[in-house]
Amino acid sequence: MSEIFRFRVREGVIALALLTGVASLVLSVVAIARDSKTTTTAMSGPVSGVYADGPSSVPHYFVTFLNRGDGDVRGAMNFLFQDGQTSVVFTFNGWIASLGSHSTSGTLTLSAAGVKNSSVATQTSLATPSTISVVFGARQLDFGECSMYLTVSSLSACTFTLKSSGTI
Repeated sequence: MSEIFRFRVREGVIALALLTGVASLVLSVVAIARDSKTTTTAMSGPVSGVYADGPSSVPHYFVTFLNRGDGDVRGAMNFLFQDGQTSVVFTFNGWIASLGSHSTSGTLTLSAAGVKNSSVATQTSLATPSTISVVFGARQLDFGECSMYLTVSSLSACTFTLKSSGTI
């Protein structure tokens, strides 16, 4: 009887050791997957696309926006005229400066470059700042006090909403 008991105890210890090893391996794989998922989503930020501050039936500004996925962003501020013609106001490069808890909100820091013709709508002279802070949320880019460098009737026109494919 004691020989069978010792065999069962030894068998139980081996099984427990194997189970502990497997559990440790599973926990390691889960931790690696969780860490890699966090790293991947940490730089999500705003979606690439066209963001507009008005309906397509009236003249308005729109932003062509590219999120490269690595924290780098690029794009251009444009103006759509009544006749359907468009003009580049300024181009920009930038980065995701901060992220909210779910990576769908935060702040962008943009460096205006290129054309810097911010007065295309009225042909008046407005100075485009070299650095622009933009707050982003779900499907929106908020250029804050854009009336300092864009000809807009109110600050609500400084909020740009992601448009569906093919519309400006």
